Amino acid sequence: MAQHMTLLAHCLAGALLIVPFPAFAGDAGRDPTLPPASIDAPAVNNAGNTAPVQFISIHGKQRTAIVRGTTVSIGDRINEGRIIGITASGIRIKSDDGISELKLFPDVNKHKHTSKPITSIRSMQR
Repeated sequence: MAQHMTLLAHCLAGALLIVPFPAFAGDAGRDPTLPPASIDAPAVNNAGNTAPVQFISIHGKQRTAIVRGTTVSIGDRINEGRIIGITASGIRIKSDDGISELKLFPDVNKHKHTSKPITSIRSMQR
């Protein structure tokens, strides 16, 4: 009889581990196939945290860019002035203050590699 009670106690303890506790199950009644609630949340304005140039497309002579969510081409006007060029790294703008550039990746600076290439393994051993 004691063995049956011990077995019953173990089964009940195991069942309690399987049943989710409401305190620990924040989305217990939510369909697990639905996307997270954060996807349905309103968009946060990150305009101050991102670069104004978001995308650049170059297909032959056709060059476009997305600046602050708007698709622009050479000759279009934006807040800073008129777009006079679109390159792989950014867009060039002419305004009353002169010519400036808005970069796709403003924090990236390209540098040319100036060291000589290694011609053989023996030159490395010297």
